[in-house]
Amino acid sequence: MAQSSGIVGILLAAGAGTRFGGDKCLARLPDGVPMAVRSAENLSTIVDEVLCVVRPQDEWLRGLLHKASFSTVICDDAEEGMGASIRAGVAARSLAAEWVIALADMPVIRERTYKRMMLRLTDDHIVRPEFNGQAGHPVCFPMRYREDLLALQGDQGAKGVIQQYPDQVQAFESMDPGVLKDFDTPEALEAYFNQDHASLAYLLGQA
Repeated sequence: MAQSSGIVGILLAAGAGTRFGGDKCLARLPDGVPMAVRSAENLSTIVDEVLCVVRPQDEWLRGLLHKASFSTVICDDAEEGMGASIRAGVAARSLAAEWVIALADMPVIRERTYKRMMLRLTDDHIVRPEFNGQAGHPVCFPMRYREDLLALQGDQGAKGVIQQYPDQVQAFESMDPGVLKDFDTPEALEAYFNQDHASLAYLLGQA
C-alpha cells in the first residue's frame, strides 16, 4: 500500500549477509540489541516513520523489528540486489515527501549526523554526509526523484541516481566515521567494539 508519511526512513535489511556467515541483521551489539534494530532506532530519531525492507524468509527479523515498533515490507526479489530493496521501500511509501535511505549494517552513525542532515533538506537536493571527503550513508532523496528510485536495477543501490544528478547533490562533512562503517564479517564487528580507546556509548553513536 502506498502511504504518505512525511519523511520516511527506508532501512535496507534484505541482504543475504553471505560474508557474515548468516543474517548479520540479527547480530547482537555489546548491549544485546540486534544490529538492524539499532540502525532502525538511530534512523527513527529524524524521520516520521521507519520502514524496514526484509527478505521473505526473514520472519525472525521481522518479528524483532515489529516488537521494536518498526514497520516492515517484504522484498520478493531481494536477490536482485540493493536496487530491488530501494524500489520495494519507496513503492510502499510512494507519497512520502522525502526518503532517507539507510543500511541496516551501519549501526554506529551518530544521532547528530542524522540531525545535521535534516537541517539541509530541500525540495530539490539529494543530501548525504561525508567523512574525510568520502561519501557515506544515509542518503536523503526528495519526492522529485521518486521515478528514478523506482527504476533502479542491480546492486549499486541509489548510486546511479546520484551520478545522474551530480549538481543536485548536497554533501556535508559530518566528522562522523560511522557514516562509512558497515560490518561485513563477525570479526570486523568484534574488532570494532573491542577498541579500548572509546566508550560503548561512543561506539554506538550516542556520544
